[in-house]
Amino acid sequence: MNTGRDSKMGHSRFIRSFFCLLAIVGLVASALAHRLDECLVSVKLRFEEGRILATYRVVPGVEVYDQFEALIDRDGSGDISEEEERGYAQSLLDDSLLTLDGVGLSFKFVESQIWGRDVLVEGGGAIVVKASCDVTSESGLHVFEFVCSHQSEISGYLTNAMLPKDPNVFIRSQKRSHDQSRIRVSYEIVK
Repeated sequence: MNTGRDSKMGHSRFIRSFFCLLAIVGLVASALAHRLDECLVSVKLRFEEGRILATYRVVPGVEVYDQFEALIDRDGSGDISEEEERGYAQSLLDDSLLTLDGVGLSFKFVESQIWGRDVLVEGGGAIVVKASCDVTSESGLHVFEFVCSHQSEISGYLTNAMLPKDPNVFIRSQKRSHDQSRIRVSYEIVK
């Protein structure tokens, strides 16, 4: 038999569930909005004995895509040529500063891939650029510092040192700036 108390408890559960659902929807909408109004620049760093590999993944938000496209499609044709893709990749690498043990270095272009304009303009695609840098393979502790300033006025950053696949390389620490445009990685080569 359904009593008034059971009805009130059911109504109370419904209200709590409803507000939990609203909170979840609000969080999801907030996360999506974050991607719309900025360019996300994600950089994964992998340390090996004798080299550092970087994979950049650039995701332009819908609201900044036109501004971003002008950087890539230099001739305004609406199509991105291999030359324009390579030029953009190089500008991305040029916007990165790196040092190892206090000595300046630069990444060398390896490869890139740009998703089609139709996907990018919807905020679903990415530009992926892979690069590498030859470094010392001497045993001991090394300090790598990296700064990415690519399109800083419209970009958000994520930077991370990946777990090394090389059995002789160990990440000892990584410290990022608050906005993650900078990272300092201490790694050790043990032979």
